[in-house]
Amino acid sequence: MFDEWAFQSWSLVLVGAALFAVLFGVLALLVEVHFAGMFRITHSVGAFMLAAFAGYVAVASYIRRSVSKRIS
Repeated sequence: MFDEWAFQSWSLVLVGAALFAVLFGVLALLVEVHFAGMFRITHSVGAFMLAAFAGYVAVASYIRRSVSKRIS
């Protein structure tokens, strides 16, 4: 699914994680609008974005580590 070129540098990883977090933040905002009827950023939206960011960085570090082991 992913190629290792997307994880070559930490700057690419952080940009990808930020975009991933924004994508999941928009999804959480839409859920908030659906259930609460208001467009507002709550703690749950922020936590969802933070979890998406941290998860992306964790998976990227795992992939970078496995690629470096395979090359060595």
